[in-house]
Amino acid sequence: MPDPSSRGLLGIAPSRYLLARMGAPAAAVAMACLLVFGLLGGWILVGRMLAPLTRIRDAARLAETGSLSPLGSA
Repeated sequence: MPDPSSRGLLGIAPSRYLLARMGAPAAAVAMACLLVFGLLGGWILVGRMLAPLTRIRDAARLAETGSLSPLGSA
């Protein structure tokens, strides 16, 4: 159990209120950064995972028109 007479770095005894008041802005910034990086990383990963489906969709559309040759060859 911490000693109640101990003083913190600022010369005052830290309380839960003080710690929450000082830590809340840093926690909010950290959560915002995690949200942005998570959304950006998820967007990139989903794009990479769905790229093969895009190629399959394009091939299916070509086959639907009756052309089974690749796009580059005529």
